[in-house]
Amino acid sequence: MRINIENIESYNGKIQFRLSAINENRSFNGLLTIALKDLYAYAGSIEGEAFDLLLLASTVYGIDILVKREYIASDKWSRDLEFTLPVADPDKWENVHDKVNQLLHFLTADYWNVDFVKREQELNIPNYEIKNISVDSYKKVCLFSGGMDSLIGAIDLLHDNEDKILFISHYDSIFKGAKSDQDKIIPILKEKFPESFDHIQTRIDIKGSSRETTLRSRSFMFLSQAIYVASNLAPDIEIILPENGTIALNHPLTASRYSTCSTRTAHPYVIKELNEIAQILSLPNNIMNPYEFKTKGEMVEECADRELFKITYPLSCSCAKRGTRKDIRENRHAINCGICMPCIYRRAALHKIGLDTEDIGTNALNPNDLIRDLMHIPDMPAFLDFLAHDLSKKEIEANLLCNGSLPLNELSNYADVVVRVREELKKWIEDKGNEEIKHRIHI
Repeated sequence: MRINIENIESYNGKIQFRLSAINENRSFNGLLTIALKDLYAYAGSIEGEAFDLLLLASTVYGIDILVKREYIASDKWSRDLEFTLPVADPDKWENVHDKVNQLLHFLTADYWNVDFVKREQELNIPNYEIKNISVDSYKKVCLFSGGMDSLIGAIDLLHDNEDKILFISHYDSIFKGAKSDQDKIIPILKEKFPESFDHIQTRIDIKGSSRETTLRSRSFMFLSQAIYVASNLAPDIEIILPENGTIALNHPLTASRYSTCSTRTAHPYVIKELNEIAQILSLPNNIMNPYEFKTKGEMVEECADRELFKITYPLSCSCAKRGTRKDIRENRHAINCGICMPCIYRRAALHKIGLDTEDIGTNALNPNDLIRDLMHIPDMPAFLDFLAHDLSKKEIEANLLCNGSLPLNELSNYADVVVRVREELKKWIEDKGNEEIKHRIHI
């Protein structure tokens, strides 16, 4: 399905344009907004490949949300999506044409064909302040989503670095939870480290006729913000993506979850490919994940400031079903549902330091009055099956390779992450699970 980009305009510190498409008898129409003002204050430019990368990633994010999978995908999942993006220098973008489409396919499970043409209209952000920043003001730019991993990443960076950090956050006016988390946590960090960081919070969203909630492309858009700012500040600024290795690798829970059924927002292949695309476009700032070989529990245990973590972690959210699926919650007011895989990893991680005491939607280890049987809730049968079967390290390595390209010289280390997280999960269940759950995983 072809998506049309119409009327790219800049005004009031924003870039806006309309996305539209027709598929058989169904039409899609939405207004994409990039609230660029605060990013622009640091980047100081809306020219060149860094800005066009942000434009590309934001467009992909808008299309990803606008076009519901169930409406156009024959298998209710993988979509065929194509669009043409106006850029400053299409010849440069032709050098990464295939890599961009391959990256988007790996990331979203859809089939993309993105082409590039010369942008004719001039875009500008008039009358907005550009900060007077020296080239050595920042050594690192770090993503801050408001989740627990990004919280630990922020605490560790602030605790261990003398250099000033620039944190970058994204929020969506429809999916409002992330902004709320960021707004609660950042002031506490600022009180503790008043001169150690600056924070940019940017709204990128689409208001349209339908809303897909899988959000597979969000990390590409999020990272593009960091690349846009960092590349305009200095070429040696490193970009930090704090994500535990368990979620980054996303080892499939069952054979049916190989490949496109596993999310890949921080997968090592995504980081490698985006780094290569950026290098080809002469954007040298390197993206790295310092926690790619750590479980979430290890991140929690090794956090550089345990007391600060204890104060702030309840303000973070890890839930993949935030604001949705109220039908599978005993406590419908809890932010973390308690039964999606990110919630389960969060609980097992907090258990390692005795903090698995949060208010949650449903206690997967000892449910009381579920509307539906626990084994009929998405993720739970696969999760218990994952722990019930013994997996050798060689089997884990094979599963990881089936789920995405990885450097062979690091394959053993990646497999060790999966081995250790299985131990974390089993220990959590052994200590806190009811007899039925323990029986299902043979404890």
